[in-house]
Amino acid sequence: MRGPLRILWIPKSSGEFPTHPEMAYYGSNRLRAVNIHEHILSRGGVQSDVLGLTTAVNASIFPYDIVVIQKGLDRKVQAFLTKHLRRALVVFDACDPMSKKKMQILNLLADLVICSNHALQEDCVAKGLRVVSETVIDPHEADPRIVKEHSRSCRPVVTWYGLPENYPRFIKPMSAMLQGEDVDFRWCSGEDPELVNEPGFQKGVEWNMPLRVAWDRPHSWQKFIQQSDIGIVPVFDAVKAAHKVLNYMAYGIPVVCSPTDAHRRIIRHGYNGFFAENEEEWRTYVRRLKSPDVRREIGMQARESVLAAYSSERLGDEYFNTLMAYYNRKKGKHG
Repeated sequence: MRGPLRILWIPKSSGEFPTHPEMAYYGSNRLRAVNIHEHILSRGGVQSDVLGLTTAVNASIFPYDIVVIQKGLDRKVQAFLTKHLRRALVVFDACDPMSKKKMQILNLLADLVICSNHALQEDCVAKGLRVVSETVIDPHEADPRIVKEHSRSCRPVVTWYGLPENYPRFIKPMSAMLQGEDVDFRWCSGEDPELVNEPGFQKGVEWNMPLRVAWDRPHSWQKFIQQSDIGIVPVFDAVKAAHKVLNYMAYGIPVVCSPTDAHRRIIRHGYNGFFAENEEEWRTYVRRLKSPDVRREIGMQARESVLAAYSSERLGDEYFNTLMAYYNRKKGKHG
């Protein structure tokens, strides 16, 4: 008698998880693999494993029905897929733009590509992806128990968080612009020694941990978001997910962000957030949000529009249902 459906997740750098388990909770590994794996397990009736975290790195991959490769597709993985996994549904999860050469590899090895935003899916197709593709966007990771209370008692805290390499281009000019705006600007990233003494850098923020641990740990990246009054999300690459704006919005924290495709699908300008394309617009909307009444109104409309609609549970279900639809289709073709 056949057992439950078996899903294996292969996040980037999974070979290092046994000695560095915190890497499983880094960025997209957590968001696009571990979190979804945990949600699928909570549904019951499915066996799900994360290579290197819940099963050994050298465990046999052959028995799995669905294999999801998150971001990394090195030669070792390519060789294994070519040799062993034509019976399984092979899925590649994409969250960043890729080269045309990568599309050629995916056309040979993958049955399905799942993208983290619609613009990325369009970019993949434009670069030659011929394998069927779908979009399942990143959910927010906000603690639903927490709602931001906007106070009149202190200067508004404006924050940004992200990769350290984005600081010089995106955030350093923003920091200079905000210096005269009577706000407290703070930002956090990995503790690059060249950046920790930059104005507004918040030291000691902890990143790589399970999400529900982050909700309660005093110095986690989730607590950093929760201390914000206004979130800023400047993006100069249009092919980006809306994960950051969703995290702020779900807490009731209003955002000012670049008008990318992903952001436009979520934000109604002036209703549940603001778009800015130049310095004057960034100043205008940050100044408007200095009013606690405006922050409260925009923030609550933001929370109401995303808390349930973009939750890990709802989008985890969408991801699982997408996997099942294509698994059943492949199973039907091959008996």
